[in-house]
Amino acid sequence: MRLYLYIYLFFLACSFWLSGCHTENEAYTATLTASGKLTFPLDSLTPNYTIPEGCSYRLLNGIPTLTYFNRLNYTLVFFDVKKKEEYHRIQLKKQGMYPVNHIVGMEVISRDSILLLPMYIKRLYLLNWQGDIYRVYNLAKEASLDRMWKNEPARQLDFVDQECIMGTTPLADQNQPNQYYRIPLGAAYDLKTEKLNVNFIEYPPLYQNKTNFGFYHAQSSYCINDKGHIVVSFPADPNLYLYDRSKRFTGKVSAECSQFSGKVSAFTHAGEEEKYYFNEDGYESVYYDKYRNVYYRFATAGIDGKLPVSSNALYKGLFKPVYIIILDEKLNKIGEILLPENKHYFLNTFINEDGLYLSDSHPENPEMKENKLSFTCYKLVRH
Repeated sequence: MRLYLYIYLFFLACSFWLSGCHTENEAYTATLTASGKLTFPLDSLTPNYTIPEGCSYRLLNGIPTLTYFNRLNYTLVFFDVKKKEEYHRIQLKKQGMYPVNHIVGMEVISRDSILLLPMYIKRLYLLNWQGDIYRVYNLAKEASLDRMWKNEPARQLDFVDQECIMGTTPLADQNQPNQYYRIPLGAAYDLKTEKLNVNFIEYPPLYQNKTNFGFYHAQSSYCINDKGHIVVSFPADPNLYLYDRSKRFTGKVSAECSQFSGKVSAFTHAGEEEKYYFNEDGYESVYYDKYRNVYYRFATAGIDGKLPVSSNALYKGLFKPVYIIILDEKLNKIGEILLPENKHYFLNTFINEDGLYLSDSHPENPEMKENKLSFTCYKLVRH
């Protein structure tokens, strides 16, 4: 009888122990699962990776099109997603009256309306299908632009209701964070009125409290939902910051990675910027999925160890563990996944009717082929 009692107590204790081991994941209502690949053949002149935000998806004249920026020879390559082949390319002109150099953002509005944003927010170019620049918007004539930004590089370009939304990264002295983090990060340029609004995105209080987070943790990211509202992510901040259609700040929401240990440490060792970026947790890009009305926030976990061989700290970030935080239409956290190690070049991402596509062109991915542009499709699954 005593033996049965011990057995009963043992299983009872196990049940209590197991009930306390439920991970946060078990409370989530959504996840992302890998489901198939999309592969395009490449010629010898086209690399299988590009700049961040260097690929985008849109339906052009009935053709489901992936537009891809060839960063090596400055061409725009257009792939037919259904046929899985290239069907057009535009060679950008690097000479002449308006040379197109150092492109960091593009938005394909239609076949004959292709917007390009150079590295410095001085001009916007509008191209046709043949690659001819038929309109140049001179943003530098705005006194407010010169007053706010001197030579800060642009980072992102989006187009909503005849308005170009652009992000930037300051290049001021980071040793004076109380001044550095007060530089505006967002510009909105109306193509119809040719009016510029340059100060609607600002660093949050976490940055403005005189803490130096280094250059790479100063680079914000944003997305725009189907209502024209802007959601902004900052690398050192677990919160997302919200702006309405009129560019007014409306609040913040928590979108923290459950695997992060706490606050990002301040950057204190001059000359060790890349090591700092590699060792610290941080939030990367944020995307809006208009087909499923959800958001994806990418996050990379800091790791100790030897820095990977790379010429750029952002590419070193590819070797960090990568998480995707899933948020619903009201920005409630509904899921979180860890991506396979050293498989995806997550800086190249696009979204279409089928799902979230992540580039397979990670330097350590054994399946990567130099003559193939490959993406893995991740489908949203609700529990």
